[in-house]
Amino acid sequence: MNEKGGSLPSFFSRENALRLFWAYASRYDTGNGKIRLKIDHMLRVADLCATFARQIGLAERDEDQAWLIGLLHDIGRFEQVKKYDTFLDGKSENHALLGVKEIKKERLAERMAMTDACNETICTAIACHNMLALPAMDERKLLFAKLLRDADKVDIFYVRIHDPLEDVLPGKREEIEAGVVSKEVMDCFARHVQVPSNVRKSTLDLWVSVLAFVFDINYAPAFRHVKEQRLLPRMIQRIAIVNEEGARQARLIEEEVCGYVERRINGE
Repeated sequence: MNEKGGSLPSFFSRENALRLFWAYASRYDTGNGKIRLKIDHMLRVADLCATFARQIGLAERDEDQAWLIGLLHDIGRFEQVKKYDTFLDGKSENHALLGVKEIKKERLAERMAMTDACNETICTAIACHNMLALPAMDERKLLFAKLLRDADKVDIFYVRIHDPLEDVLPGKREEIEAGVVSKEVMDCFARHVQVPSNVRKSTLDLWVSVLAFVFDINYAPAFRHVKEQRLLPRMIQRIAIVNEEGARQARLIEEEVCGYVERRINGE
């Protein structure tokens, strides 16, 4: 692993990587809704990573590397669900670090990439993908870390719109619909920052805080995708908030995040 910023070889095969991915996933209960949700999510994030990489002008091998990072990024979720039956890191383990542990134990990155030259870049991007903010790192690692975070966040919006509510809701639906957003969370939206887990108080806080992911998106193609697919308003509108104050806050949040996306697309 001396080549810290290495690239994939010309003979890299996505088909081979997918074969190894499915061989690993088949160890788990793929009939479990949580496992199935994550398999579908990882496949979509891989495609989004590749699409965004191509749209920002990366070379074909770097596009493939972005795709592979997306494919592997949530591999730790399988063990998390198996051991703890939850996606909540605070009630189990950090799923990103658990994923890196599995990747290293099974040598997944080397076997899928057909080299160990890019293993460090892959593992760094995955280890950082769920952090509130990225730590300092070299330019190449930062590029792939940002691409992964963009694709992951974009698809989390999609998951919140389309997947069964029992698999994605952070609490009971009636609790969210009757809730209000805490002042601390509303302040995060006003300041255009992500919501730290320790300031979230209500189940509605947990639901809307996902929308603040948009403040950590980096590249123009991701912003355009969010706008074109109307991901933010569709996620907000999936839950019919009956509390008058909660509904007012949701409208303000929708205006804030959609306006932010528009301004970023326009280069502001």
